[in-house]
Amino acid sequence: MVYPVSFFASPYSSWPTYAGPFASLFGTTPNSASSLIDSIDASAINDTQLSLSSLSQLQSVSDSFQTALAQLLPPYLAGTSAANSSNPGVVSAAEQSNAPIGSYNVTVNHLAQTQALQSAALATPDQTQIGSGKLTITLGSYDAGSNTFTPGSRAPTTVSLNNATLDDVASAINAAGGGVAAQVNAVSGGYALVLSGSNPGASNAFEVQVDNAGLSSLSFDPTNPAGSGLTQTQTAQDASLSVNGAPISSGGNSGVSIAPGLTVNLLQPGSSVVTSSASDAAVQSLAQGLVSAYNAVQSGLANSSSNDAAQEVAGPYSVGLTAAVTNTYNVPNSSLGALSQIGVFVQAGLVGAMPNGPASTTTNSLSLNGGALSSSLSSDASGTQGLLGAVVQALYNVADSYGGGGGVLQSSKDAYQSALYNDQLVAWPSVRPVPPSVDQLANDQSGQSLLAPAQISSEQQYVRAFAPLQQSIWTSVLLSELYAVNSAASGGLLSAMA
Repeated sequence: MVYPVSFFASPYSSWPTYAGPFASLFGTTPNSASSLIDSIDASAINDTQLSLSSLSQLQSVSDSFQTALAQLLPPYLAGTSAANSSNPGVVSAAEQSNAPIGSYNVTVNHLAQTQALQSAALATPDQTQIGSGKLTITLGSYDAGSNTFTPGSRAPTTVSLNNATLDDVASAINAAGGGVAAQVNAVSGGYALVLSGSNPGASNAFEVQVDNAGLSSLSFDPTNPAGSGLTQTQTAQDASLSVNGAPISSGGNSGVSIAPGLTVNLLQPGSSVVTSSASDAAVQSLAQGLVSAYNAVQSGLANSSSNDAAQEVAGPYSVGLTAAVTNTYNVPNSSLGALSQIGVFVQAGLVGAMPNGPASTTTNSLSLNGGALSSSLSSDASGTQGLLGAVVQALYNVADSYGGGGGVLQSSKDAYQSALYNDQLVAWPSVRPVPPSVDQLANDQSGQSLLAPAQISSEQQYVRAFAPLQQSIWTSVLLSELYAVNSAASGGLLSAMA
């Protein structure tokens, strides 16, 4: 059946009197039924809002705690000391700030080296003339696989000679500053000119070209060493090493990076373990940061738990934090395992007790004994730092389980938010008249027009408002009669309710 739009145009308050079988329970007017809903205690909404407020305060305390702890975890821990090498004859460590804490197995296969050339021996270094003309020195890279020499980005250097001796040639090359150093060495049979690249590495190979045959004894072609006047005694090459098994090449032997902020100097082939650890000042700062963050969160938990909802979260949260600082930890290569061994103590005095919480649920505080911590650093710096790091991580894990995105606090807030919504939804109809029985609508069927969308929407709001009132017989009557109405209008309503 269908109903005329004109029938629904009047306000709900003017709808017909309900005279159904439950009129004796609710009265015969909408206002009589509405008065039943008006009896809902508004304090339920206030209590839920208070619980949400307390949980939000706890969330803020937890967020601040997590932020503080995050600054104590790698890679934020700064102020590391000079790294140590187990074999300083192979590798010497040169530390920079903010290097990651850890140990690195370094194996040096071969060092980076410069290219070196040597001339034939002459009787004297300063009297025997070699000739006049120009030398052109070009830096670049030599590829043995393809036997090619590729010039680098640096422009070639030209050296002019005039009836030059070995000493003259060496002086002229050094004055030119073309990336090659020259000297005259005493050798078997006399004296020889020795040329060396100024810097090691495969990209610092060089060739020497001459502009006339008289200077051919000073020429060198990497692609034809046999036809050159100078003899190559050492090839240019990069250093080859591995760090924890990963291969690394370096154009030099000094300041070789093996980790962010951590560099070493390569001295000879061999193996060494390079260890980077925090300075005493950094570890003391870490310990103080731990103590301060812990005391702040325990105090915050105690002061934020003003109602049952907050206490249900704050109590177990505090217990979890206490367990993290009183547990014993397994620190690799160290006999340390408890904070009390390094001068961090749990205080017997209370920052505060959880109101109405379990008898065993109390907050506590930490204290730091600087002297005891210094002694621990002197005897086992790595273990001291390792223990502090383990405790910080454990505390962070507890905080994350309560204050993280999917933690206990967020779940509790979601539950109370839903409860608040339901409380408000139940209370909402009390400010509007309850609609009459839909059964009354069947008495007027003179028109054929369907319900307007706005009228259907209004019906939906009323039904949804009454749905939570499971104890209300009025709601049962209303819903059953809606189902009984066989019309397109009610069909749209019911499908929208599904």
